[in-house]
Amino acid sequence: MTAVQAVRPPQAAAPPLAVPTRSWPRVRYGAVAVDGLAFDDVLEVLHGRLAAGYGGVVVTPNTDHLVRARRNPEIAAVYEQATLSLPDGVPLVWMARLLGLPVREKVSGSDLLLPLLRTAAAAGAPVYFLGARPETCRKAAARALAALPGLRIVGSSSPMVDLNGDQTAVLEALDEARRLGARLVVVALGCPKQELTMARHAWRVPQATFVGLGASLDFLAGDVRRAPGWLSAAGLEWLYRLCQEPRRLWRRYLVDSLGAAPVFGSMVLGRLRARPLVSERRALGWPASPPVPAAPAPTWAVFRDLNVAVSGSAPAGAGRGARRPTG
Repeated sequence: MTAVQAVRPPQAAAPPLAVPTRSWPRVRYGAVAVDGLAFDDVLEVLHGRLAAGYGGVVVTPNTDHLVRARRNPEIAAVYEQATLSLPDGVPLVWMARLLGLPVREKVSGSDLLLPLLRTAAAAGAPVYFLGARPETCRKAAARALAALPGLRIVGSSSPMVDLNGDQTAVLEALDEARRLGARLVVVALGCPKQELTMARHAWRVPQATFVGLGASLDFLAGDVRRAPGWLSAAGLEWLYRLCQEPRRLWRRYLVDSLGAAPVFGSMVLGRLRARPLVSERRALGWPASPPVPAAPAPTWAVFRDLNVAVSGSAPAGAGRGARRPTG
């Protein structure tokens, strides 16, 4: 392979977004900010960006990601600067509801993939798969094309990624995505490789929105089975995955995830001390705004019973497609 020179092209300012969703709340979970958007609103915003070829980075943090961001400033910066940061975990929704914060619905990557591909087809946006095994990409692409008329998957690549080593394979894959006109790049490298790869190199495909979706291509291809809907709604999808891959996942779920407790504890203290945990996210240029009012800070009485009921789900939308209940 020949070395690929990284020369950043000049970036033009994007025109105004032609979508009704102009702003939404963004809630802080320690070092990670999470957007309080409903599932259909996410698709609405992404449709506008894909149709216009704006580019951007979309991340889907869960409790494991909160821990990684708390320990690694570079990972925290990825979530801070992301175009969209979507809550991929029922515990994040539970914590927000407990504290009266405006994150009301889980938007997991595995639920998002097919509706996102449907949105790309409707927006006329070519798609590129980055990550997962070549056979997984092939099977996922075949299933998606069979289910979604009008979808264009223009290529895929499964480069070996070494965050501290040679980046040639990744850069060549992204140069191919740019040449093929991709406007949606589905990145399936797992955390933190996909987040850091997107943050460092997404500029090479300036017209594309990069979405980090972890094992979603494996689910779509049928290589890995998803948990039953009732386990997912109960926040126990992690247990199902742990039983499937105990050697690979035991430390993440049984040891590392305990590091999220200080994050949630700091949120509780922040609400009790009336510290602002909510800000406004705007669609036009994504500027930071002063904090917007949230629900009144709870008292200690709220925490006497932590069996928080998560009830109700968002109404079905035409662009959403079939997906799991979130509680």
